[in-house]
Amino acid sequence: MSRLVPPSAAAIALVFPVFLAAPTGCSSEAARTEIIVAVDTDLSVPDELDGVRIDMVGPQGELRRTMGPLGTVEALPATVGMIHRTGPLGPIQVTIVGVAGGRDIIQRRATVSFVEGRTMVLRVRLARECVDVRCTPEETCAPGGCRAIGVDATELEEWTGSIDRLDAGPRGDSSVDGPIDAGDACIPMTEECNGVDDDCDGDTDEDFDPMTDIANCGSCGNACPDSPPNAASECSAGTCTLACDPGFADCDGDAATGCEALLSAAATCGACATACAAPAPLCQGNAASGYSCVSSCDAGFTECGSVCTDVQTDAQNCGTCGNVCAVGVRAAATCEAGACGMACDPGFGDCDGVPDTGCETSLTEVAHCGACGVVCEIPSGIESCATGTCTLAGCDFGFGDCDADTTNGCETDVTSSTADCGTCGTVCSAAPNSAPLCTMGGCALSCDPGFGDCDGARMNGCESPFSDAATCGSCGISCLEPTPICNGSTASGFTCVETCTAPSVVCGTACTSTETDALNCGACGTTCPAAPQASPTCAGSACGIACDPGFDDCNASTADGCEGDLATAADCGACGATCAPTHATGACGAGTCAVASCDADWLDCDGDPANGCETSRSSMDDCGACGAVCPTRTAHTTSVSCTAGTCSLVCSDSYGNCNGDPLDGCEVRLRSVTDCGSCGNACLLANATPKCSSRGTCEVVSCDPGFDDCDGSPTNGCEADLDRSQIDCGVCGNDCGGGMQCCSGVCTSPPCL
Repeated sequence: MSRLVPPSAAAIALVFPVFLAAPTGCSSEAARTEIIVAVDTDLSVPDELDGVRIDMVGPQGELRRTMGPLGTVEALPATVGMIHRTGPLGPIQVTIVGVAGGRDIIQRRATVSFVEGRTMVLRVRLARECVDVRCTPEETCAPGGCRAIGVDATELEEWTGSIDRLDAGPRGDSSVDGPIDAGDACIPMTEECNGVDDDCDGDTDEDFDPMTDIANCGSCGNACPDSPPNAASECSAGTCTLACDPGFADCDGDAATGCEALLSAAATCGACATACAAPAPLCQGNAASGYSCVSSCDAGFTECGSVCTDVQTDAQNCGTCGNVCAVGVRAAATCEAGACGMACDPGFGDCDGVPDTGCETSLTEVAHCGACGVVCEIPSGIESCATGTCTLAGCDFGFGDCDADTTNGCETDVTSSTADCGTCGTVCSAAPNSAPLCTMGGCALSCDPGFGDCDGARMNGCESPFSDAATCGSCGISCLEPTPICNGSTASGFTCVETCTAPSVVCGTACTSTETDALNCGACGTTCPAAPQASPTCAGSACGIACDPGFDDCNASTADGCEGDLATAADCGACGATCAPTHATGACGAGTCAVASCDADWLDCDGDPANGCETSRSSMDDCGACGAVCPTRTAHTTSVSCTAGTCSLVCSDSYGNCNGDPLDGCEVRLRSVTDCGSCGNACLLANATPKCSSRGTCEVVSCDPGFDDCDGSPTNGCEADLDRSQIDCGVCGNDCGGGMQCCSGVCTSPPCL
């Protein structure tokens, strides 16, 4: 009988007690936002409580569910977690149901919200006093009475790596870590560097290498400097070191200042100890080819102070002298075609797209694993990101990773799978006169009609026929004088009688038909033999077999039973029904043929396994993918075709398909300074104003003041510096010769003033 318990003010403070928790220790992964529900009980397990179901419905309707048996106290506390990805922090609706003997006996409900950047634990106790108790819709039963279902952050605990357990043993022994406690339950979580086996796999800190991990270099928590200037931190042989950005060096030996020396500067030209002085006071070069001291800048280089540099690639003088490319944390400045950019340090990414914040995101987070936006989502499992790869840290309660394939997560419900019952690999074996079952993670039997498991032993199956006088119709019913004979059938039931009614005859102490009874077929005591994947039958006083579901007697021989597995490609659903779809690899599941995968160059666009993969990937209507239509006519094209699954365009003269989209055809005319002759071929000519000719080649329109195109080659622009060139001083071809120097376009005796 359910009873309505009035609200109790005292109960509100008792249901979800608050405990002070220690920090979780070091981690190379950014703090996650997570709620873990931990369910325990003071009821005796499994006598008073043998199962639990937990449902969590997130703020955006996402569902996490777990259920399973409580065969021993080691199954407690039962847990399920939810990680915040995006959107609001709450509310999260939590429902917990305790089960005993297949009946729901206790329910707890709560609403809670994530706490930003923290992993919090919501403890829920299935208390004895709440069995069969009903509260109002806005309340839930708790020790002491009904309380409001709302739970605020002060009632949550900080996750510390483990959760202590109520013993759930004999009554009177329900204290935390009581005398029969076998030890705290290990709850699989993401492995952290903290000296604790967080993921419950028997190894400690196995995801961290102190010889190379910059967050735990040499030991847990010893983090190398975060984003040192012009450098990336590295951990080598357990010691923090600097990896300088190209073009920089650590000349002062101070890790705090990073790589402070610019190798293109005259004071540190190519190396810390190399300084440029007259007659070669300028430093020229780049990080790729090296640096050297020179007297004047070569063609293609611009003099910026005491540096000869390529302003198209120099991040200190990008596009023009003095334009320094600035970047945020964990990034190196780059300069390409005179425009500033950045290159992220290894293991980091620019996931917010804001240059000022640099490469702000660690690519070891489950929300950005290996690359920005790559979210680790493992069905029924606990996700982790190790070295940029999504890994499985553990399974939700009631599930197992039995195929060792992390891509489908913890795919097996070990509460109901007869092949993996309770744990992976635990097979519920067949037994006589029964079919195996897995119920709440424990193997059980489903007796064949007319049989019972009267001795409770699984190994001999359902050993007792209900047609026997010792178990007439049910376990525990014996036929005694004056009705010593068991009469009836599985369909109509069995009863104890004095004599048999024709045409039944007495075999031992049971009335039976020797025409249909497999235990007395043709004559009393003649038992029809058992056969693999089959049940013995008797029809017309002759023995036969009835095949188990999913099997058949394909060779017409009862000696080997029903040997035909109807879930194979050779006998899919029926004997001889092959599963071999056209242009495909078939798969037979539950007796139905399906397409497992298509052959190369073929697609299954109609979803009909009867015709297999019927569509060519080179079809204009399904080019590379079903429904991917190649346009028949597009701008500035001479022809369109589907080749190797890709729409291919042949462009008209002087046009190109620069965005790769066949729908808008060849959209770019290849006669501009940004796309000259081919897509992306920009006319970037040194010291010149360029144009793209009618032939699709870059040409010089005019030279910048002080420069000229003396070699007549447009590829290097106006290469001659008329103010400094010894061979083109003032004008092309004016060679100053030996002993003279070109100063401001005039050959004079050195030095230049």
